[in-house]
Amino acid sequence: MLEFLERTPQTLEFAVDRILGTDLEASLDRPTHARATRYPNYEFCVAENFLAKLEDWESELGTPPLAILHNGACSSTTETDPEIFRTLNVESSQKLFRYCSRKQIPLLYASSASVYGDGSLGFSDALADNAQYSPLNRYGRSKHDFDSWVLEQEETPPCWFGLRYFNVFGPFEQHKKKQASILYWGREQIEQTSAIKLFKSHVPDLEDGCQKRDFVSVFDVIRVSLSLLKLSLNTPSLQGNGLFVNVGRGQAATWIETASALFESMDLEPRIEFIEMPVQLQEHYQNFTCADLSTLHKLGLTEPFLDLKTAFQRSLQRMNAQETLPQTK
Repeated sequence: MLEFLERTPQTLEFAVDRILGTDLEASLDRPTHARATRYPNYEFCVAENFLAKLEDWESELGTPPLAILHNGACSSTTETDPEIFRTLNVESSQKLFRYCSRKQIPLLYASSASVYGDGSLGFSDALADNAQYSPLNRYGRSKHDFDSWVLEQEETPPCWFGLRYFNVFGPFEQHKKKQASILYWGREQIEQTSAIKLFKSHVPDLEDGCQKRDFVSVFDVIRVSLSLLKLSLNTPSLQGNGLFVNVGRGQAATWIETASALFESMDLEPRIEFIEMPVQLQEHYQNFTCADLSTLHKLGLTEPFLDLKTAFQRSLQRMNAQETLPQTK
């Protein structure tokens, strides 16, 4: 949200009068919320009032929103309450999809690479391949359930994109706690112990630290999201269509490579230790992810993604700059 607010209409190539943000009331004490509220063209409402607020805005302005970017979800891979996923990840998304269909405005929403399960069937985001995947946890199933529901709808937005994010990292992840990326907890471990602890492999033929993930920076996620938003508004051939789009680097890096890149971004020599993977994680753990970028490239988005070291450096610069600002009471 902060990156979007800092963009100018000239950068976006379309004018933005107002931005309406929403989240759960429990999220109001997060620093991410406080940063966004500094901008005069930003307004916030709690999630349960979001659709009513949109209707109010439409009455006031005489037009519906330009588009909706929906990134909200419970993204915990260890949450076990099915009701949380049903209400936050499926039903709330369905309401927004129906709203965008009625108002005929584009919708970009967060799906997830977790829909691909163990990766044995590949990572194709083609619509025809959606039904074959079997996610490993409730979070992944909730995302797959909504993706599958979308494909069954006869009334749709004029253009929609389900963005299948891979392993996203970036500054300001404190609120994610145990679900934060290696950037957050890895930096913390390095500063406290000069080392990073990684899980041992629980697969006999896979060496410790050689599990591979497609790690993608939030800077690239924002770039891709804004490019897709522009396409959804300005590309006539996309009208009446929807696509799932993988958002990852298209390159899988081992945990050792990723941890080493973080050390290098901090000008330190890598020091890695291995610990046992908790039993409750083993059944649902993805040992390999790698985005198939065919759809993204067909849409004309071929700009290279940041390498891990550069992305870590840029994130750390933002984090360090924020930490040196005077603290307000």
